[in-house]
Amino acid sequence: IIKVDSSGNERWLYIYPGVPGSTDVLFAICEVNSDRFIAAGYGINPFTGSSDIILMEIDSAGTENYRTYIGDSTSTESPSDIITDSGNQGIYICGSTFRNNKIRAYFIYRSLSSLQSVNEENVSQRLVAYPNPSQRKIHFSGMYIDNVPASIFNAVGKLISNSVIQNNELDLGDFENGIYIIRITLDQNTYTFRVSVIH
Repeated sequence: IIKVDSSGNERWLYIYPGVPGSTDVLFAICEVNSDRFIAAGYGINPFTGSSDIILMEIDSAGTENYRTYIGDSTSTESPSDIITDSGNQGIYICGSTFRNNKIRAYFIYRSLSSLQSVNEENVSQRLVAYPNPSQRKIHFSGMYIDNVPASIFNAVGKLISNSVIQNNELDLGDFENGIYIIRITLDQNTYTFRVSVIH
């Protein structure tokens, strides 16, 4: 994101971190007030492993205050526009979603107060799985994981293996090419990742 003044002079430029090995895109931004902007785009949701809507709050200096995701592990969501309501109490988001092999339009309203309470943890502390696709090993970043059980499901949700993550790595080298769902539980939180294996 580049902030430019009315004379066309660049005030600041920031490239915000995304999930390693994925494509994150910002499409739209709206001004809530002089100190607060909400940007919308899409990218890999580290909690579901699917491509979901990203909402980021950015202050007037370009600092990311928080990031949250809208979507689930069954589809791909992509926003095309975002605007504030007349009282600057919420935002409207429109875009498209790919569910059940059909592309459909959506229209979402979120109050700004509800966005503030979601995923307030620092972006670097989120659990991320990469690379995706992978030829063999999946690596995890955001916290240290060792000797933690992982359930691995095929693309239709059938459990096909129970494995163990060791030293932030999970070896999928013996799996055939395809899409797999990895589910792990840490500190009473369940994390789900959708990954592709391509040898």
